[in-house]
Amino acid sequence: MNNQPNSQITFLVFTFNEERRLEPYLQCIQGWGQIVVIDNHSTDRTREIASRYTEHIYTFRNPGYVENKETMDFALGKITTPWAYLGYVDELLPRPLLMQLAQIAQEGRYRIVEIYRKNFMFGQEVFNYGKHHLRMFMPDAVDFTGNVVHKLGKFLVPAAQICQVPASDQTSLWHFSSYNTGKLDLAHNRYADLEARQRHEMLKQKFSGARALWKLVFYFWGTYLGLGGFRGGWPGLFVSVQIAYFKFSIEARLWEHENGVTLAEIERRYDRLKEGLLNAR
Repeated sequence: MNNQPNSQITFLVFTFNEERRLEPYLQCIQGWGQIVVIDNHSTDRTREIASRYTEHIYTFRNPGYVENKETMDFALGKITTPWAYLGYVDELLPRPLLMQLAQIAQEGRYRIVEIYRKNFMFGQEVFNYGKHHLRMFMPDAVDFTGNVVHKLGKFLVPAAQICQVPASDQTSLWHFSSYNTGKLDLAHNRYADLEARQRHEMLKQKFSGARALWKLVFYFWGTYLGLGGFRGGWPGLFVSVQIAYFKFSIEARLWEHENGVTLAEIERRYDRLKEGLLNAR
């Protein structure tokens, strides 16, 4: 526990079957603010573990990601503090970072805080994902309307009211990803389907072959050289290749949505080809 004021920040902790990872995260943030758990109908011991740290546990089914307007409206409706913090159980916050967030919340100079994230995969640090992420904000400073997966809302305040915490080992989030190559492929497959569908249906975006090829090249070299993935050895190379293909795959699936290419439609087309071949005998 700490002696910092805890009346300024609510940590919104999003969970789904997180009995393995939840307790270290709750231990990390305990005493630094209010804790509100938004659980996506877990079937394991997640709620039992959460109840040791907070009585504020709510159930809400999200559409596969939490940064959408419906989920965020529900979550933000449960807080009474000026600040909200987006909490993910695969991250930990070093004590100096928590002290800095408490100070920012008290001073009132900023309304949005972005934090750099150190990433770990394959049991070691990799550098392919390194960038600042929205984590702490005043609820009226961010608009989540129409927010698609992998986006963190529209900022409604001028740049002078946005704080980017300088990156260092002690002032960055430590992101302990549980992905290996196979699990990352599964996650990318799920998110590519979701993002392509949202871009097609919500944003009315059209497929572009040039954009697809550009993303394949840009995200490989951008993550491998630009963000320093090469420092992660072979795992850094693996992750850069997978990120690049993930971004390319989203574009390919956008083409499928735009052209009505579904498994059922593919089988119908094959049926016509088979019928033509059989009738020609």
